[in-house]
Amino acid sequence: MKELYNKYEEIIIYLIVGVLTTIVSWGACFVAKLLGLDPDIKIQNFIINTIGWVVGVLFAYPLNRKWVFKSSNPHILKEFFGRGRICRLPSEYMDSGHIDYVCFYQCLENLFPSM
Repeated sequence: MKELYNKYEEIIIYLIVGVLTTIVSWGACFVAKLLGLDPDIKIQNFIINTIGWVVGVLFAYPLNRKWVFKSSNPHILKEFFGRGRICRLPSEYMDSGHIDYVCFYQCLENLFPSM
C-alpha cells in the first residue's frame, strides 16, 4: 500500500487539495449568500461565483505549492502571479460560467439601453 502511495503521491495529494478547495469555494459562496447576495439576480450570482473562485485560488495555491509541487522558490508573489494565474483565468471563466458573463452584459443593457 505504501508503495502505491509513494508512486502516486503527487496525484493523491492534488486530488485531496482539489476536494478541499471545492469545499472552501462552496463555503465562500454560501457565506456570500448569507451576507445578502441573491443568486437569482444575475449580477449578484456572478459576484458570488467570483468570490468563490478567488477564495478557492487563494486557498489552493499555498497547499499545492507546498505539498503537491514542493516548491522552494523564494519569489512567492512572482510565482503566484506568473504563468500559473494566467492559466487559472480560463477556469474562472468556466467556473463562473460564460452564461453569467452574458447575463452581466444583458443586465447592463437593461440598465443602460443606449449601450
